[in-house]
Amino acid sequence: MENTSEGLPVVAIQFAKLKIFRDKVSLQNVMNTTQIFINPDIPEAVELKIGDISSGLDQTGVVPVLGPRAKPTFEEDFIRDNPKSTISSLLGSSEDGIYVVLGIISDLVEGQDWWYPACRCHRIVSADSGAYYCKGCVKHVFHMVPRFKVKFRVRDATGDAIFVVFDSDMFNLIGKQCSDLVSAGKAENAGFYPSELKDLVGTKLLFKVEKSSSTHVLFDGSFRVKRICNDASVMQIFNPSLLQVSTKEIDNKSPESGGLVDDVDDEVVEEEIVEETQLDGFVSDLLVTPETALAPPT
Repeated sequence: MENTSEGLPVVAIQFAKLKIFRDKVSLQNVMNTTQIFINPDIPEAVELKIGDISSGLDQTGVVPVLGPRAKPTFEEDFIRDNPKSTISSLLGSSEDGIYVVLGIISDLVEGQDWWYPACRCHRIVSADSGAYYCKGCVKHVFHMVPRFKVKFRVRDATGDAIFVVFDSDMFNLIGKQCSDLVSAGKAENAGFYPSELKDLVGTKLLFKVEKSSSTHVLFDGSFRVKRICNDASVMQIFNPSLLQVSTKEIDNKSPESGGLVDDVDDEVVEEEIVEETQLDGFVSDLLVTPETALAPPT
């Protein structure tokens, strides 16, 4: 279809499906049902061309916004929308849900991986047949991207627990990509922690964590961190009396992002993170050449 003297064509689609996949909106036809009309002879098409599409429409209803959801502000996410908790309450509660905890990073969990190999779709991959296999894409891939999965021991005045922090929040905290630290550390993982991670010990933060009794979420009883807040004003509103121990404040090392990086991609790894993946080696530029014919692992 091309632009004509009458302007761009008006396209009307009848009986189609609206799909949202990974926060991208698309239209999908229905076999033997969907119809497409080009410049249909209907009043709505004429009004659309002249710029008046209000007539004939119900203006009393709410028009949904398509596309990615707006990220809540820190105050919405950590003060208004989710319940507060202490670590002891989090450990003792039998009720699953999302909670906000004010705590201090007291240590890194020894002997644990701090990054995992990920596909471009952000799911964990496993080494197979000279390449990597992604269960999400159901195929072998030849590039992997290191992503953060750091286990911190976090404490407050009531107790301590293990919190697992993922890629976007780690970038917010240290201002560096995981791939940079992996390259600098020559792909060392379990038993080795870069200084950038060690420097976080003693930092006071608000953690939005998920408590789930399901064994498939996190296999070792630790809590998955959904989002982190290092805004001192928000922590002050939260209730500083929950934490009566000395702390140090973190410098925002990511001024270009305003201390905020979209964390939607971290959601993808959740169901796969149960499986730990050990790499035999780290290849330059994160590229692997398959040695044999590829077949999906059994």
